[in-house]
Amino acid sequence: MKFEERLEWLKAEHEALITKKNESIEGNGVYERYKNPIITNEHAPLFWRYDLNKETNPYLMERYGIHAALNSGAIKWNGKYVLVVRVEAADRKRFAFVNSIVKEVESRTVRTRDVIGIFDLDNASMSAVTRRMLTEMQREGRVESAADELPKAFILYRAGETTKICLSPLSAAALRGRCEEL
Repeated sequence: MKFEERLEWLKAEHEALITKKNESIEGNGVYERYKNPIITNEHAPLFWRYDLNKETNPYLMERYGIHAALNSGAIKWNGKYVLVVRVEAADRKRFAFVNSIVKEVESRTVRTRDVIGIFDLDNASMSAVTRRMLTEMQREGRVESAADELPKAFILYRAGETTKICLSPLSAAALRGRCEEL
């Protein structure tokens, strides 16, 4: 199979998976159980798993094996539910923030090795130095929010040659606990 044919096949298979209608198989009025899992390693975007450049990967081999997607939690962000998922790959472990929309999947990850620190927002913002840092980083566009809800913690992480902050409605203890599991 040629590169273009394989790429089209991969795209079609992935599209079929992420747009597959799920059906409820049981429920008790509080929760419903569904036939198919809401997220697996196969749901990872193709550009996470494959080098899609024909020149550097002419046989379109999977380069970045995603082995597992687990320990997900959900938050409501911009009127949609967003999953915070622990993703285990062949060479690293990371958290993925997945905003799933029919026909469209937006994903962003923070590799655990890029995390500089996880801070309780109430305690850390008592410091004038921390407040100045947060203000300056926000002015520079280096602060992003994982939800519309009131943030409880922030993650300071490396993003290439710079640092960024991700505000989270999850507590610092919950975020640290997820990192320690890795």
